[in-house]
Amino acid sequence: MSDSQSSSRIIGLFFDNRYLLALFTVITNRGATIQTVFPGASADRVEALVTEKIENELDEIETIKHLDSTSKAGFSTVSVELIDAVTDDNVEAIHSELRDALSDAAAQFPPEAFSPIYDDKRGAVATTLLLALK
Repeated sequence: MSDSQSSSRIIGLFFDNRYLLALFTVITNRGATIQTVFPGASADRVEALVTEKIENELDEIETIKHLDSTSKAGFSTVSVELIDAVTDDNVEAIHSELRDALSDAAAQFPPEAFSPIYDDKRGAVATTLLLALK
């Protein structure tokens, strides 16, 4: 067989189902990002008048494992990580609770600040294929 023939040959792999176990699982999204625009405000004003208000409201929620925030001129970002005990069965209720707390924080913002954007869809939402040999 010439090299040109071998390079055009399709090579496949065969997996015997006796040795392969495939599981499909949904990964629970335990993260969210909150972004708020505050035009014309310095980083210090954004921190004091937006970011800290959000953090104070979210600190009361027991299912939050970790908060991380960044305040820049005109912009606030708060990242939320939920505890490992959060499952698909209760994650939507918890995200709803976070949105309610965020509404409470937004009521304390100066009028120049925009409403915060809550994003719980961009995180670890994925379906994975786990392969394991028996």
